[in-house]
Amino acid sequence: MATAPVDTLPPTITSPAADVTRWSAGQYRLGRHAEAVALLEPWLSAHQEASPAVRAALAVHHEALGQVDEAAAALAPCAVDDPAVARARTWLNLRGDGFTTALDDAKRAAELAPDSAADRNNYGIALLYAGRPAEAREAFLAAREMDPALPGALYNLAIVESVYFFDDDSARRWLAAYRRLDDADPDGLFETLGGNVAVVQEVLP
Repeated sequence: MATAPVDTLPPTITSPAADVTRWSAGQYRLGRHAEAVALLEPWLSAHQEASPAVRAALAVHHEALGQVDEAAAALAPCAVDDPAVARARTWLNLRGDGFTTALDDAKRAAELAPDSAADRNNYGIALLYAGRPAEAREAFLAAREMDPALPGALYNLAIVESVYFFDDDSARRWLAAYRRLDDADPDGLFETLGGNVAVVQEVLP
């Protein structure tokens, strides 16, 4: 008899934190934010000494629902030196009105999880907002080195090269690599850099 994978099964009050956060990540990918909040909040109420990672998970679901105050409240009891908390704080700041002050949390997240390509990519974004494009480029390159299949780092490298260093040839190469992994274009780079981006085949540095 087939059984559902553990990360698709809703957690119970007695589920360990690791199972709860794994399930929550799956719900986030599926866009089931309200369902996640409805289960994470009772779990946290039953665990007064709850894992900071569960609070971080709740915060990002609240943010996805546009519940900014609730997201901040979920993180309020947490220490700043937890990787999941630093990551969530960075995410909330970059997605909201605090993007100009995201740098400290983004740097902390990257330091606490030095092998995380996603954290290094977010650090690069925070550096861009702080007006430090050269350092941002290094962060994006580091993220790409950690995980060559991380689309965001490639897209962000295209932005940096085109917008900050006026090197559209390099930007097109990064964007061509990105388009082999993803086709979302939140900043309109496909049109800005031209339709021939898709056929650029140069080897990336």
